[in-house]
Amino acid sequence: MAIGFNLKNVGESLTSLLESNGVDFTKPTMFLSEVSLVYMKPELSDRVMKWIGEQFNDAFICQLEQIEPDDEFGLVMMEHFEKVACPITSVYTYPNLRKQLARYRDKCGHTSTQGCNLLTFYCETYHPDEKCDVADREQFDEFEGWHRTCCHYSVICTTNSSKQTYQHICQSLIPSQHVKEEYEMEEVDSLMYTDEYNTENFPLIIRSFGHTSVQSPFNPNELLMVGGFGTSCLTPPSGKRAAHGRLSATVRIACNNRSKLVSNSQLSYPMYATSCITTINNIPHIMVYGGRTSPHNSSSHIRILPLHDDDDMTSSWQDVTTSGCCTPAGRCRHTADMVGDRMYVVGGRDESRVFNHVICFHVPTTSWRYVLDESTAFPALHSHASAWWRERLLVSGGLGEEADCNVEAPMSVFVVDPERGQFERHDIPQLDVRYSHTSHVINNQLLLLGGVQLSHTPADLSIIDLSTWQVVRRIRLGAGSVRNPLHMHGHTSHVTSHEEGRVVLTIVGGGSNCFSFGTSFTNTPLRLQLSLPSPC
Repeated sequence: MAIGFNLKNVGESLTSLLESNGVDFTKPTMFLSEVSLVYMKPELSDRVMKWIGEQFNDAFICQLEQIEPDDEFGLVMMEHFEKVACPITSVYTYPNLRKQLARYRDKCGHTSTQGCNLLTFYCETYHPDEKCDVADREQFDEFEGWHRTCCHYSVICTTNSSKQTYQHICQSLIPSQHVKEEYEMEEVDSLMYTDEYNTENFPLIIRSFGHTSVQSPFNPNELLMVGGFGTSCLTPPSGKRAAHGRLSATVRIACNNRSKLVSNSQLSYPMYATSCITTINNIPHIMVYGGRTSPHNSSSHIRILPLHDDDDMTSSWQDVTTSGCCTPAGRCRHTADMVGDRMYVVGGRDESRVFNHVICFHVPTTSWRYVLDESTAFPALHSHASAWWRERLLVSGGLGEEADCNVEAPMSVFVVDPERGQFERHDIPQLDVRYSHTSHVINNQLLLLGGVQLSHTPADLSIIDLSTWQVVRRIRLGAGSVRNPLHMHGHTSHVTSHEEGRVVLTIVGGGSNCFSFGTSFTNTPLRLQLSLPSPC
């Protein structure tokens, strides 16, 4: 039976309507509210909840609603509902899980209320086999958009019943959201949407994610950007929103005045690859490894492009024929660090596996070797970050196999010694695990910039003292604005200035694809400036 009623008018008329259709108010009754009451003004939705509590002695309410409207993803979400003329008004009164739970406990006097966000619900209640089944059902690797979406929906089960059995049922259906003690965050010294990044005729705006970039060997204030997904930065804006897609051009970004095309040669497998600068026959080259065109089509190729300090655009990408004791499988979402004439590659994934090895490519002999092979206890990781420190690799964060998704996992940093083929692990309990971030080592401190945190901690810059492995600073980066939300994931970053205790990080790109609210980018480049004195 279906009964229609305007919930703005709950009261005696609804009570009479239900009674006339055989509803017994003394029986345990479940109410399902799936993104419905959130569209009502808070005073009206509160009236609905109050009416339920007054009429039903043993009421269960299972609610799914949007939360977190004020962070960078929330701005995109709220703009979407405004555009489709369906604003969600209650979310500003009950913007997070804590306030939603308090609504039932304090305003409605419920005896048992349990809730979490959808990501916690998935990670805590799905069996590992179910998670694998979800991952295998369809090729998918839009992790950032999926996880950010799940963090913006709460699922709550609450009851007004005085019976312990019903209260226990309520608590057993939904896991409790783990909330860590809040770490006091500083405000960033300066975060500029750099107007000085211009071409001669129009502002240069880079809107992409999943690209790779390196600093130019000729000028550290110039960046070379390859691939990614987004809109071309080489076409003047027309006033309309440009179509986005896979990017295959190689672009030089001059930090003081303009951008230009480096090569007309199109790069295949343009997303989630890595790039390094190396020298071959006394000529600098950009070297790109791996990448993908789709979740089921990853590359194992190394491609090189010779670079010239002029406007020559005749260079084209060339495949490198490799040898050695291991032939790496195609991958994306790995990291690569060039140290001398060796490129160290960590982890990554293809359509079905997450890799748990560290491999080394020797440029002069074009040969591969294992640093840590798959028989070691090194974890399977993708979407992590890595940086070079004292002849070692620092590998931070990342995701593992789908079945191992855990919102309460601490942040870990792995120190890999390539010469000895050994590693050690350092857990950072003050930080939650993050991925799709970038990292840098400055003054014996590890900087972790942005990333998606499964605990839904806002994007920040976390600084770890490498002598103590303690977090010494956390700097809030903010959410940006509706017109330009600050997506600090899927980006790249570079230290473009470091002098007298001042550091400038230049950030390129950032964003993700969400099946509910569309694809969203941050307008970049950004310039982040902060004081970073040497630790005592």
